Amino acid sequence: MTLLFLIPRLQIQPTGNALSSGMQWMSIRPPPPGGSGTVQPPSRLLSSSGQVASGHALPGQNLAGHTGPPPPHPTKTGLPPPSSHGAPWASEPPKNLPPSSSGHTVSGQLPLPPPMQPVVSYNSNVRMPPPLSLGQPPSSGQPLMPGSGQPPSSGHVPGGVQGPRPGLLPTPPTSAQGLLPTPPRQPPSVSGHGILPTPPPPTAGQGGLLPPPARPPVSGQGLLPAPGQLPSHPPMTGATSAGRYPMAPPPGVSGAAVMTPGHGLLPPPPPTVSGQGPPPPQPTGIGSSLPPPPTGWSYRGPESTGSRPPPPPGSTGGGGMMGQAPPPPPPTSAMAPPPSHPHMAHPPNPHSTQPQKPTVPADPELRPVNIMEARQVLPQTPLVPPKISLPGGLGVFNPPPHIMCCTMNAVPTTSSLLGKMKLPLAIHIHPYKDVSMHECPVIHPSTIVRCRVCRAYINPFVVFIDSRHWRCNLCFRPNALPEDFDYNAQTGKRGDRGMRMEIKRSSVEYIASSEYMLRPPQPCVYYFIIDVSYNSVNSGVLALTCRCLLDCLGRVPGDARTLVGFLTVDSSLHFYNLSIGNSQPQMMVVSDVDDIFIPSPDSLLVNLKESKDMIRTLLEDMPGIFAETPITECALGAALQVAEKLLHSIGGRVTVIQTCLPTTGPGALKNRDVNPPATKKDTINMAPASDFYKKLALDLSSQQIAVDLFAFSSSQFIDLSTISCVSKFSAGQVFYYPDFHHSQHTSRLRYEKDFTRYLTRKIGFEAVMRIRCTEGISLHTFHGNFFVRSTDLLSLPNTNPDHGYTISLSIDENLKDMSTVCCQAALLYTSSRGERRIRVHTLCLPVSSQPSVLYSKLNVVAITGVLANMAVDRATSSSIGDARDALLNTVVDCTKMYRSQVASANCPPFTLPSSLAQLPLFVLSLLKNPAFTLSSRISYDVRAQTMNLIKSTPLSYLMPTIYPSLYALHSLTEQNVVETETGETVVQAPLLQLSPENTSRYGIFLMDCGHSMYIWVSSDAPDALVSKILGVTNFEAIPEDMTTIPVQDNESSRVVHMLLKQISLSRQHHVSLIVIRERSQKRLLFVERLLDGKTDNGTSYYEFISHILRQLGK
Repeated sequence: MTLLFLIPRLQIQPTGNALSSGMQWMSIRPPPPGGSGTVQPPSRLLSSSGQVASGHALPGQNLAGHTGPPPPHPTKTGLPPPSSHGAPWASEPPKNLPPSSSGHTVSGQLPLPPPMQPVVSYNSNVRMPPPLSLGQPPSSGQPLMPGSGQPPSSGHVPGGVQGPRPGLLPTPPTSAQGLLPTPPRQPPSVSGHGILPTPPPPTAGQGGLLPPPARPPVSGQGLLPAPGQLPSHPPMTGATSAGRYPMAPPPGVSGAAVMTPGHGLLPPPPPTVSGQGPPPPQPTGIGSSLPPPPTGWSYRGPESTGSRPPPPPGSTGGGGMMGQAPPPPPPTSAMAPPPSHPHMAHPPNPHSTQPQKPTVPADPELRPVNIMEARQVLPQTPLVPPKISLPGGLGVFNPPPHIMCCTMNAVPTTSSLLGKMKLPLAIHIHPYKDVSMHECPVIHPSTIVRCRVCRAYINPFVVFIDSRHWRCNLCFRPNALPEDFDYNAQTGKRGDRGMRMEIKRSSVEYIASSEYMLRPPQPCVYYFIIDVSYNSVNSGVLALTCRCLLDCLGRVPGDARTLVGFLTVDSSLHFYNLSIGNSQPQMMVVSDVDDIFIPSPDSLLVNLKESKDMIRTLLEDMPGIFAETPITECALGAALQVAEKLLHSIGGRVTVIQTCLPTTGPGALKNRDVNPPATKKDTINMAPASDFYKKLALDLSSQQIAVDLFAFSSSQFIDLSTISCVSKFSAGQVFYYPDFHHSQHTSRLRYEKDFTRYLTRKIGFEAVMRIRCTEGISLHTFHGNFFVRSTDLLSLPNTNPDHGYTISLSIDENLKDMSTVCCQAALLYTSSRGERRIRVHTLCLPVSSQPSVLYSKLNVVAITGVLANMAVDRATSSSIGDARDALLNTVVDCTKMYRSQVASANCPPFTLPSSLAQLPLFVLSLLKNPAFTLSSRISYDVRAQTMNLIKSTPLSYLMPTIYPSLYALHSLTEQNVVETETGETVVQAPLLQLSPENTSRYGIFLMDCGHSMYIWVSSDAPDALVSKILGVTNFEAIPEDMTTIPVQDNESSRVVHMLLKQISLSRQHHVSLIVIRERSQKRLLFVERLLDGKTDNGTSYYEFISHILRQLGK
C-alpha cells in the first residue's frame, strides 16, 4: 500500500504501485569466425556466486574492448572486431588500413597478418617477432602461475600435506625436473572481477599468494578454444610524489652517448625469405602521402648512412642499439641537452646480425645485508626505487614512479628465472592522478598516431626507421607516419619531431576526435541515495550531508547539461519532483519496496543550473522532515535498483549514504557471527554473505553507472564486506567512518573534508583502460575496483584521481634477444566538460639474465604493495590464517633463492640484498595491519574496509598506512629546511624506525599514518619545548581533544608547520591531526603503530626475524 502524508513546504502527489518490468541481463558471446553472436539468457551468465560466466561480456560493451580503432588483424586476445552495440565510444573507421588477408592460418594459431614489405634490407638470421597467438588453456581447473608452465612439484609439507610449501611462487624446478616447457600465453585473471568464476579456495598443498601452475595440456588438445568462445581463464583478483616513500625520477646522464626518444631499443623487423630486403615500402595506413625526407638524408641501401654520424669506434654498424656493442656507461653528471634532431642523430643499425645485449650494469651499491645484525634497516631518507638503467639514458623519459612503477626495474629474460626469485613481477598504475601539465601535457594533434596492428600509441621508446616510418616498441611492426607529423603548426614549418609532446613525454593526454565516440558525450549525472533512518538522524549524518551538499552545489564538476536527483530511503522509498514548473519540491512515497514502482520518472532528474533554488529548498528542509523518525530499517537494495532503472539510458554516478545494515527489501542482510576468537584464525572468513550486490554492480556497470558508498556505524555491524561489492565491481569508491557521531570533532571534520573533496574533485565518465605489453609479456592478474570486459580491458563507468590499480605480469616467451620491454596503459574517458580524452602512460624497462642485476633493481616498496593485494585475495578466498602464512613464507622463500643464486657460500643464513633489506620489516607491518592481524579488538567492518583500501589505494598513499613515518619534532631546526632543484622549499626531516627505543622520554614526535597524523608528547618533555610547538604552558595543559596547533613566531613552530603542510599537500585526501599525551586514553593510537616493538597485534621485529631464521634452518 502506498502511504501519503503531508510534509511542510512540500506538495505530495498520490502514487500507485505497479509491477516493475523485469530486468533482463543479456550478453553477446563472441561469434565464431564467420558467425554471429548469440544471445544468452540471464541464467547462463551468472554463476551461483554472482560472477559472470567465462567468455561473456555485459550488454552494450565492446567485446574486443579497444580504446580506439580496431586493428586490421586479430589481436593477441583472439577476440572479434569491436561491436557498436550500446558502446559510448566508436571504433575508428578502417578506411586507411590495408585489407586483411583471409584463409591463411597456421595450426594452433590465429590468422597471420598480411605479408609486409620491409623498410630496409634485413639479415636472415635476425630474430623474427613471434606470431600473434592465443595462450593454451590449462587442462585442469588450476590456473597458471605467472612465470611458470610446470605443474606443482610434490614434496613433503609439515602436517602430512603433500605439495609445495605455502608462499608466493612454487618451488623452482630442480635438475631432475629438466627444462621448463614454453609457458602458454594466458589471459589475465581478476578474482571476482568480471568474466571469470571465483576459484576454489587453495588447499594446504596450494599454498602461497599465487596459485600453482596448471599441468601441461593433453596431447592433441589444441591451442585455441572452441569457435565463438573465449579460452578458460585463471582466477583474477580485481599506486609517490611525497609522503612516506616519495620516488624521485632517476637522475639524468650526460655524454656523447646520450640516446634520445625513438632511438633503437628493439630487435630489427623480420627478414624476407631470401634475406634480401626490397626498397622502402609504399606508404600505407595513416598518411597516404608522406612528406619528403629531410634535407641531407638519402636512402642508398644497406651501406648508406646519409647525414648520419659515423658509428662509434669498435662497433659493427651505425650508431644505435641494434646489432652493436652497448654504449659505454654514461657518467653520473647532469644530462646534456639533446641534439636538435634526436631521433635521426643516432639512428639504429637495422642490418646487424648480432642480438642486442642488456646494458644494465650491476649496482655498485649492491651488497648483502645480514638481517640479524642490521637492526636499523630503514634509512633516514625516504626510500626511492632503483634507477631504471636504459641504453643511452632513456630512463629519464619514463613516467614518475608515483604514476607508474614496477616491482622489478630490470625484467628477467625467462619465466624460469622469474620463478626462481620467488617475487612478483607487477606494475602499479595511478592513471588519473592530479598532475601538472609538465608531467602530463594535454595535446590535440590532427592525427593520433597508433600502431596499425597492436593499436599502441606512439611514445618516446619507439624506433624511427626513416623519416616516414616508425617501428612499434610493443609488437615490432613498422608503421607509416602521417604526412603532417613533422609539421609545426605554430611556426608553419617543418619541426623537430623529437620536440613533439608524445615523443618526449611518456605520460600524455590526447583530446580525442569524434571517431572515438558513437553518441554525444553524456552529461554529468549525479544521483544521491540518502539513508534517513533513525541512525542517520541521531548520529548527525543526515544534517552534515545536507549542509555539505548546500555548500558544494556551485562547485560540482559539469557543464550546463549537469543533471541531479535525490532519493531518501528507510523502510520506504521517497522520490522528489524538483521540476522548475513546481512552486516547491514534491515528495512521492512508495512503501512496497519488494515491488518497485518509479512515479513520474521524467521529473526525478533535473538540470542543476535550472533547478538550483528548488534543490536548495529540499536540502534545507530534509533534516527537519525526518527529525522524529522512529524507523530503524533501510531498503538499500531497492534504492539501488531504482537508480539502475532511472539512469540506465545515460549512465552517471550514484552516491549512497548508509548508516545501518540493510534489513528489508531486496538484498536484505542479517547479522552474522563475524568475530570468532583469535585462536580460530582459520574461521575468519571475509567473503561476502550474499552475491546480490555483486550481481547488481555488474548490471550497473553495463549501463555505465558507478556507485560510491559512504558507510557509517555506531558500534553496529553493517556487513561492509557484502554491501561494498556494489562499489568494487562498478569502479566506485568506499568510505567508512566507524563509531561516528557528529559531536566528535575529528570524525565530523574528516567526513566534511572527504565529502567536500568527493563532490568537487574531477571525474571521468564512460571510461575504459587497456594495458598493453611487449610481446612475450602478458597480463596475469588485476587488482582494484573495476569490471574486466576482456583479457586486457577494464571497464570503469567512473574514474577518479584517488584510485590506483595493480597488474601482475607473467613472462611467456624468452626475452634474451630483447634489450627492453614496455608496458602502456591507455585510459579513455569523457571529461566533465563533455570532451573525449585519452590519457596514455608508457613504462620502459631493461631486460637482464644476470641474477645480481635483477636483485639490485628490486623495488621493495612496490613489492610490498603487490604482496598486500595478494594477501587480501588469499584472505577473501580462503582465510586470514592462510594469508599470514603466505606472507611469512614469501620472506623465507626469497631469502633461500637469493642465497642459492647470488650470495656467497659463507654468508650468514638470513642474508638479503640491500634492495630487499626492508622486506621483513614491511611484511611484519602487514601481519600487524588491521586487515591481517588476529587481534579480537579489530571489528569485522574495519577489517573489511582496510582490505578495500589496500585493493584500490594508489601505492604512494598506501605505504604510509602499512608502515607509517616517524619524525622527531624536537630536533627540527631551520637547517632541515632546504631548497630543491626546482626551487621548492621543503623540510628534510630524518625518518625514524618505528621502534619504542627511538621514542625519547623527553621528546615530541610526529607519526604520519596516511589518513591521520599523530603528535606524541612524552611525559617528561620540557615545558619550553611544549610551549614552542603546541602553544600551551606545559604537559598537563594539553587538552584531551586537541586537533590543531597554533602558528607561533619561533623557529620550532615554523618548521613543524612547514612539515605538516608538506605532508597534507602530498595527499589528495584530508589528513587529520590528533595530539596525544603519553598517559591519555588515546595513547594506543600511537603505541600500537610502533610496529617494530612487541604489541598486542604481534611480536617484535627481532622476534619476527628470529622466527624466520629458524624457518631457514629447517
